[in-house]
Amino acid sequence: MEPVPFNITSVLNHFEESLTPDQRDVNLTKYVNAFDELSRLFSMLGVVFSFVETDVTDKIRILRTLHDTNSVNYNTVLEMIDYECYEIPDTGDQRKRRPEPSASGTRTLLRLHRSLDFLAIFITSVQQSSPDDSSVPEIFRASYHKSLSEHHTWFVRKSVQLASYAMPSRKKLLSIIFDSDEENLDEAHVKEMCDRFSETMKHVYDRVQSMYKEADLLSLP
Repeated sequence: MEPVPFNITSVLNHFEESLTPDQRDVNLTKYVNAFDELSRLFSMLGVVFSFVETDVTDKIRILRTLHDTNSVNYNTVLEMIDYECYEIPDTGDQRKRRPEPSASGTRTLLRLHRSLDFLAIFITSVQQSSPDDSSVPEIFRASYHKSLSEHHTWFVRKSVQLASYAMPSRKKLLSIIFDSDEENLDEAHVKEMCDRFSETMKHVYDRVQSMYKEADLLSLP
């Protein structure tokens, strides 16, 4: 049985549907579903994305378990933050901030949030490069340096640097992302989808970033 190909449209649909009408929050299930689809891309790219794939798969499992056992408090990102990071006294007094989150959801989502930043930078940068550009490994390293590197140990950073040399060509990479034949890759379609991808990722990323910044959670270990 052949593996199901990666579907970037499915990722976009999940992320777009995760944006709540209040212009502030993000639906947790839709967000996790988008990453579940992205994990298929990581798997297809093999060792190059192994530093992300294992971590993402584990984080998806944790967040789904939390939602399945407590859907009321894990329906959206903001509801999760409120539930894990604040206490509401029985007296009805103003809520109090906990010294540490009471469960692992807030910390777990932060790891996915950082990965999303990396992916948005990387895929957009590859699309914007010349069709004959052979610098995908360099683009990969630059995208990683701008986003995830500061959160990783020296050993992981070096491993990622070495893995970057195994990146496929630009055509091969885009054909995987957009499920297309290399020789018939439609650059206009790629640009259209990448523009949509970039815009959607920015909306989702900015919302989560804002919620975490407001709750002073961006530096969680």
